[in-house]
Parts: sequence; structure tokens; C-alpha cells
Amino acid sequence: RGLGPDGYGRYAVAVAVVLAAEAVLTAGLARTAVRLAVAGDHAALSGVLRRSVLVGGGAMLVLWAVADPLAGGLGVAGGGWAVRAAAVDLPVFPAAVVHL
Repeated sequence: RGLGPDGYGRYAVAVAVVLAAEAVLTAGLARTAVRLAVAGDHAALSGVLRRSVLVGGGAMLVLWAVADPLAGGLGVAGGGWAVRAAAVDLPVFPAAVVHL
């Protein structure tokens, strides 16, 4: 309610962008994590967790850098703040996929 119709539209586009990035980042990650957990290879599983957080952090930084042009290209003027806010989730989500 506090965002208003325009603010909510900006936020919805930002969330869609971040969801697409999360889908790319986590493709195959859960299967790999389960396979390593079943095999009892906890060292490799820890490595996958660390790398997923680092890659997610890198993706977050990229989205932060291109937030304004990306939002403008999607027709959402002034939506860079929403992309940056939603991108904060990118390092966390892949880690949650590996951990679960």
C-alpha cells in the first residue's frame, strides 16, 4: 500500500528480474547438493555452498551495477532502486537451495 501503483509496478518488475536470475543461478544446484549429501561428501558439499554464495554475490553486484539501465530498458523509469533492493536476495537464495 505504501508504494502506490507505480512503486508496486517497479517492485514487481524487479522481483521478476531477480527470480529469473535465481532460476539461472540454482539450475541443477539442488540435485548436486542431494547427490553429495547422499554420498556423504560433506567437504564437497561445503565447497558447493561457498561457491554458490560467491556466485550469488557476484550476480548481485552485477545487477546493482546495471540496475538503472536494466529498469529503463524494461520500461520502468526510476526502477533501479527496486532492482537493487530485490538483488540483495541473490547471495542468500542459492545457499538456501544447497542447505535444504
